[in-house]
Amino acid sequence: MILTGWHEDLLNPAYDPAKQHWEHVTVPSEAERAQNKVTPNSALFMTAEGSRADVLAVRRGSVAVYRYAYWQHTKTRARIHLCSYVLADLVTTITGEGADREVDSHVEPEDYYAHLEREHGPLRWTTSVHAQMPYIETYEDLGMEPIGTPLLVIRRIMLSRHGRPLEFTEIDAPGDRFEVAAVSDYNSAEPRGLSALRV
Repeated sequence: MILTGWHEDLLNPAYDPAKQHWEHVTVPSEAERAQNKVTPNSALFMTAEGSRADVLAVRRGSVAVYRYAYWQHTKTRARIHLCSYVLADLVTTITGEGADREVDSHVEPEDYYAHLEREHGPLRWTTSVHAQMPYIETYEDLGMEPIGTPLLVIRRIMLSRHGRPLEFTEIDAPGDRFEVAAVSDYNSAEPRGLSALRV
């Protein structure tokens, strides 16, 4: 189970998924990604386009920091894909444009959340869930049967104290292996809704 209401950085290089019965796994398509110097949990600078730009409420072409990982459940062997997009101007200094653009990182990936909390907190969070049909490579990456199984997408957005989107994390999970449940924290003085991804 993953409680997406937890405000941990699941893509932090120091985060150990074993405490929730998960392990990092290399999927076949990662060999192709490695040729482009993309490795799990590493930070890649890319432009935010389409729906990613919409979620971050920035213009298309804005620079974001992309990180990803694949986890496999230690008992069921079911796989999930995790990715994170952080607005690059919050953790780096960007000069120039296009091919002349230079990015100078002043915050390490393992410090992203702590830095954003210091500079823009107190942080708020919102979680949503939707389903979509996966791409062909997603079937292979997540070990899904290509029989029309939908993909569950759990999206957690980090908001600044003023409501500005700063980062979002998405978890992609096969719809025939997982479910998303609402969990209430009744022991808290202020019950808060959590979303749990359950095997």
